[in-house]
Amino acid sequence: MFDFIGLGELLVDFLPGDQPGTYIRHAGGAPANVAVSVARNGLRSGFCGKLGNDEFGHFLIKTIEGNNVTNLCSSMCDDAITTMSFVTLDEFGERHFTFARKPGADTRLEINDLPIEEIKNCRIFHTGSCSLSMGSTINATIEAIETAKLSQQAKVSFDVNYRDSIWNGSRDLAKKAVFSTINSLDFIKLSTEEADILGGKENFRDIMTRHDVSLIVLTEGKSGATAFYKDLIVQENGIETDVVDTTGAGDAFWGAFLSSILRSTDGYIKEITETEITKALKYGNISGMMAVQKKGAIDAIPGIKRIEQMFKDLFGKCETI
Repeated sequence: MFDFIGLGELLVDFLPGDQPGTYIRHAGGAPANVAVSVARNGLRSGFCGKLGNDEFGHFLIKTIEGNNVTNLCSSMCDDAITTMSFVTLDEFGERHFTFARKPGADTRLEINDLPIEEIKNCRIFHTGSCSLSMGSTINATIEAIETAKLSQQAKVSFDVNYRDSIWNGSRDLAKKAVFSTINSLDFIKLSTEEADILGGKENFRDIMTRHDVSLIVLTEGKSGATAFYKDLIVQENGIETDVVDTTGAGDAFWGAFLSSILRSTDGYIKEITETEITKALKYGNISGMMAVQKKGAIDAIPGIKRIEQMFKDLFGKCETI
């Protein structure tokens, strides 16, 4: 049984001057990034994403599997080229995107590509707004979410993001995507930038009651993160850094957060205690900060030894995310 399965399109960020195949910063898009984060925490993780049957697609599969993540998609797509995104950081640390989106494998994902039995039996099934964007992926994603929800085994995790290229920054489109599936969601992650898609954090309680959502986690950058669970509101402060680029921090946070919840709740995830949420938020904040980059440098943030020590204090060992 898989502890965690992620489903979604693939999006790859490159640092300035990088060429495809020479240095990859993320092993896939958000669901794959989270799957990598979960796998690096010693849990069995899989990713469902259909790639183009091209050189870069094969490189991505090799990279994902090299991070101990099992690829569960049934086939590659001969008439598609893997989706890519090139990122440039200027001298002020601002990120500039150039999208290379040709007829993408992510738009050709069908329900028959997905491992239904594994999805039914995994402990957490994760996807996000980006998977509800275009092509057949929409239907496959909705069916997979409903399959996981009805299984009584899997919890469904969802990452809200309006900034994907297919939304063109439209909160209305992202909101429509979220609410098309919200009755099947258990855990939701979103940032302060995206909170208004659910009506703002003052509306979270009502969302949880009306749609039977168990947990909403609001990430707040350097300020940390806040979890809303039943009658609990648990806030953990972030870690002060002088980083510029935070690509991948949210994915690392969520993978570590879910990993902590998975480790502390054997078998079915029924009740989560305040202690478990607090520990998961600490773990997520540390992991998120370890994922950020400074001015495009691969070196981790200043004070990395301090961060490593925090890991050891919390878990007895250091896991590099």
